[in-house]
Amino acid sequence: MKIFATVVTYNRLTLLQQCIEHLRSQTRKPDAIIVINNGSTDNTLAWLREQTDLIVVTQENTGSAGGEYTAAKTAYEMGADYVWMMDDDCIPELDALEYLTNFLDRSELHGKAVVGCLVCSNQEENKLSFPLTEYPSSITYFKPSEIKEKEAIRTLFFTFLGILIPKEAIRKIGYPDPRYFIRCDDIEYAVRLKKLNFPIYIVTRSIARHPRPQYVHLKMLGVELLFTNDDSKKIFYGLRNSTHLLKKHTHPIAFIGKHLPKQLLLATYKAIAIDKSLKSFFIYLKAIVHGLTNRLGKVEFK
Repeated sequence: MKIFATVVTYNRLTLLQQCIEHLRSQTRKPDAIIVINNGSTDNTLAWLREQTDLIVVTQENTGSAGGEYTAAKTAYEMGADYVWMMDDDCIPELDALEYLTNFLDRSELHGKAVVGCLVCSNQEENKLSFPLTEYPSSITYFKPSEIKEKEAIRTLFFTFLGILIPKEAIRKIGYPDPRYFIRCDDIEYAVRLKKLNFPIYIVTRSIARHPRPQYVHLKMLGVELLFTNDDSKKIFYGLRNSTHLLKKHTHPIAFIGKHLPKQLLLATYKAIAIDKSLKSFFIYLKAIVHGLTNRLGKVEFK
């Protein structure tokens, strides 16, 4: 069973070096490590040229989505049985891959399921970097201690932070959508996996460390909203891509009656209540329009 680890990087050499060192030191070592250099302009490329044990692909900056596309495609075409995908700010603990493969062995899910690391904050004790919602119970967990008694949690979504994808899944559903540039590419990929009946499990003892985003929770007009408090460019991509994803993968009635109004509400609140900027409102409205009209890819902001 050949497992290729892939790392997407852009101008974060120190983080990349830490990630690579943890991959090299795994108790179950990857059979190859592929680094997708997304057009870094720091010393990343010079350092990568000195590494004799890495497979390096350098391309223009296509965002995390374009990087994950190239990562999956490169590993699959090189004959990997599994692709262990992550960004450069993901630090897998040294036994992370061993726990993933052990779970696949015991559960007899080889080639039939996607499994991933439990992504924990690297700054705060007993905090998950991202909420984890169990399927089908819809119970949401925010702390590792809440699930320590469970070997694995079945879920519907994941992040590209220590996710192990079998070649059979890639063969059937293809690669991540590079047009998303950043944001929601992992969610869109998970939706495609669900449609072809590939279950997703998070293995609780397989730990990866990652910075925890700052979340904003609010309730408006009876609607629960949760979003990360990012800059306007990231919010643009998030709104655009999530609108495109929802339009593509949900029923038209549900999209028009529920999801689209929620997107507009979120854009309005972020622009008016947080940014306090009418200009931001029109930027976010533009993002939703781009999602509705399939205008994807990298955007040049003025």
